[in-house]
Formats: sequence, structure tokens, C-alpha cells
Amino acid sequence: GKSCTIATIIQSIIHQVSVKQTRFIILDTNGEYRTAFQKQNDDEMWVDADDAFNALYIPTDPDEKEKLAIPYWFMDSDDFVRLFRAAPGVQRPVLLNALSSAREDNEGPGWITLRDNLRLECHRLMSLASNGVWQDKNSISVICDGIIRAIEDEDSQKALEDLSRNYPSLSADSIKNLFREIKNSAGRQNASDYNPLTMDIRQDVDAKLNSLLTSLMVTPQFASEIVSSSADCPRYFSKHKFRDHHLENALSRDELNSSRARDNCSTMLMRIYRLLEDSRFEFLFGPTCAEWPSIKHSLPNF
Repeated sequence: GKSCTIATIIQSIIHQVSVKQTRFIILDTNGEYRTAFQKQNDDEMWVDADDAFNALYIPTDPDEKEKLAIPYWFMDSDDFVRLFRAAPGVQRPVLLNALSSAREDNEGPGWITLRDNLRLECHRLMSLASNGVWQDKNSISVICDGIIRAIEDEDSQKALEDLSRNYPSLSADSIKNLFREIKNSAGRQNASDYNPLTMDIRQDVDAKLNSLLTSLMVTPQFASEIVSSSADCPRYFSKHKFRDHHLENALSRDELNSSRARDNCSTMLMRIYRLLEDSRFEFLFGPTCAEWPSIKHSLPNF
């Protein structure tokens, strides 16, 4: 009844002689309104049902040749927050973190992403070590192990080589040794280790991480390829990688500070999965089982 009522109201307004230069935009995701303003002629072509309507219908059906397509990566962070109804507190920061990571992942050289991730992990470790409580020692071990695995990953070797070229004082071995030392001194040694971090250990961890951060904060002299990204940057990113990789990383990152992060984000995750798999939103996210093509300079082209 609601659709018929709204269509009738719009029709009656258009037929008013006093109403001029008025346009209605209907986002018809369920395809309910077309027959209220258009009809098919003998050639099965859609024409205005009334001369006064002057309707332009842009279909979202993926089978239509001239379908409406609005690339999702043109949306800013506020659009995504509204679309996925990310609540303030835990959900919104997780979503923004995943968006920033996804947009950055598809642009610029890999060594910049590696550098920025190292900076982030250093700050996380410094925050955990500053607390000094035994509960954070396990998180310190997990982070250090994760960094070492990432450095040893074959996919990271090109980025590591470029990082070392731009920061000659750093190498894969020096970075791994640094985080091994931090794990050995500040990580939890065994299941019965309930000792808090001493002041000496906390200061030593802080000094080691600050030394690495100081090196990474220097802008390389010949690095003209540096780009920056944010959750608002209209830059292409893979929707599937955003869902399966970047969201998971953002959740894991937040779980070190909140054991209930995944529970708190469960409703948002459910909405994200449903929207990406809903064929009615293919005009925005593209085919449910495929990706939009990554088009260079897509914003001006659009």
C-alpha cells in the first residue's frame, strides 16, 4: 500500500497546473514504481504513461544494457558508516580502519604500506608495554610474532627491498631481531608467567621502538612516489578483499584492546555481508560474484 500511495501522491502533484519545474527522484531498489509513470507500447518499448510525467528511468538490473552504476569507492567514510549503520564506539573505528587500509592497499608502492604498518605496530607495542600489566604480555608476543611472519613472507620481499633502499639503516634481519628482542624481554614467557613488566624492561622497549620510529619518520630523499590515503579518499579497492582481509585485520587489531570487539561488530559485519551479496545493490557494488573493474582516473571518467 505504501508504494501505491506514494505514486498516487506524486502523480497528483505533477498534474497540478501550479506546479512547475519540479523533479522527483525515486530510488526504486525493488522496481515497484516504473509502471506508475511509464507503460510499454506495442513494440514493448517503455514510454511515458502520461504526457505530464516526462519520466527518465535508469534501471539497476544488471541485465539491462544502460543500467545505473555508482562505484562504491566514490563514497566517503560517512556514506559507509550510514550504509552499514556502524555504531560509534567499536564498530565505527573498525570500519574506518578497514576502509583506510583497503584504499591504501590498492595504490602506491608496497614499501609505503609496509612502513606505515610498522609504524602502527610500534605504537601499539609502546601502548601495551607502558601499561606494564602481565595480561598485555601475551598481546606483545602475538604482535611481535605477526610482524616477524610478515617480514618473512615471500610476498613482502619486494616491499622489504624497497624499504631498505629508502632506509639504508634498516634490513629484514635488523627488523626481525628488534622484535625478537622485544618479545623475549616483554612478551609472556609461559602460561605461568604472571609477572608485570619492570620499569627497566618498559624503558628498554620504549627506547628500541622509538629508535625504529625515528628512522621510519624520516621522509626518504628520492621517494617521489609517496602517496597518502584515508577512509575518505575516492580510490578503488576490492570489495571482497575489504570484507575478507581488511575487516578481519581491523578486528584483530582492535581485539588486543577489547576482547569483545568481534561480538560488538557482529551486527555490522552481518549487514556488510548481506549488502555485498544482495543483487539489488549491484548498481553500487557490482556483480555479487565479481568485482567492478579498476579504472584509472575513474572519478573524472565517471
